[in-house]
Amino acid sequence: MNNIAHLICSKNFSGIEQHVHELTLTLTNNSDYDLYIFADKTLEPHFQNQRFQIFPNKFRFNLFALFKLRKLIKDHKIQILHCHGSKSILLGRWVSWITKVELIATVHANKKRPVATNGFKKTIIVNELLKKTYPAAEVIGNWVNPKLEILNSSRDGNFIAVGRLEKIKRFDLLIHAWKGIDEKLEIIGDGLEKNNLLAIIKDNNLADQITIRSEVNSQELGNIYRRAKGLIITSSREGGPRVALEAAAFNLPVFGTNVGIMGELFPQEVLADPNNEEEIISLIRSFVPLAKNIDVSAIKERIFESYTVESSAKKVGKIYDSVLSNSL
Repeated sequence: MNNIAHLICSKNFSGIEQHVHELTLTLTNNSDYDLYIFADKTLEPHFQNQRFQIFPNKFRFNLFALFKLRKLIKDHKIQILHCHGSKSILLGRWVSWITKVELIATVHANKKRPVATNGFKKTIIVNELLKKTYPAAEVIGNWVNPKLEILNSSRDGNFIAVGRLEKIKRFDLLIHAWKGIDEKLEIIGDGLEKNNLLAIIKDNNLADQITIRSEVNSQELGNIYRRAKGLIITSSREGGPRVALEAAAFNLPVFGTNVGIMGELFPQEVLADPNNEEEIISLIRSFVPLAKNIDVSAIKERIFESYTVESSAKKVGKIYDSVLSNSL
C-alpha cells in the first residue's frame, strides 16, 4: 500500500478543503492508496471517516512547524506529500529540505505573487488561465459537488451569487450594480465582509431586493439552484469557480467576470473583463432581463462529460502512479 498525504494550511472549510475532501474520498474508494489529511484541528469534523492528522495552522517559517510536519511524514511513512494552495506549497518546499518525500502541488487560483513549484515532481492547476504562470503543469479541473441532487431549475426564484464573503469576490460591486434592477438577488455565503455588505445594502436602500443568506448546506444549496433565475460571478480571481459548474448543471444561466474556467465553458458575450468594473456592471444590467431565455443545455451536457470528481480522481491517480514508479 502506498501512503500519500494531502497538506492543507487553513482553518476554514471552503473551496480548497471541499476539493480535497471529495477527491480523497473518491481516490480511497477506487485505489490502493492509504490517504492522509494533514490539516488544522478546526477542519477535523469535515473529514470524518478519513485518516486525519492534526497539523496546526502555523504558516510562519519556524522549526516547530517543519519538525512537526517531518514527524507526521516519518510516522505515517508518507511517500507523496500533495500540497494544496500557496501556503502548503511553500511549506512543502521547506520540508523537502529535511525529508525525502516526493512533492506534488495543486495551484487552486491565481495570486498576485504566484508561489514557485520548482522541486515538485508534478504541478496540477485547476484551469487553463494558470498555464501562463505554470506552463508545464497539468490541468485537472474542479467538478460539481457529488452530493447535489441535480434537476433543471424552474427559474422562478431569485438571482443568486454564491461564495465566501471576502473582498476578492467583489459582492460590493454586485450590490452597486443592482441599483435600478427590478429583480430579487440572494447572496449566499459567510465571511468577514458580511457586515460591510449589509451596510452597503442598507445605505443604497436595497434591503427589499437583496438579502444575504449564510450557513447553507448542500441540500439547501441544491434547492436554491432548482429555483434560481441565474448565477452571477463578480470575482477578480478564481480557481473555478465551482459554483458556476454547479449552476450550469442545473441548467442555470451564468454570467459575470472572465475568471478561472469561465472562459472555457461560457461564451464571451456573457463574460466581462475582471479588471473593468464599468464593463462588469454593464454586463449584469444587460443580461439580467435576458437570463430567463438563455439556453445552457449544451454546457450542462459538457459538464457531466468532463467535470466530474471521478474523472479528476483518475487523472490524479495516474500522476501518483507515475511519481511512485519513478521514485523506485
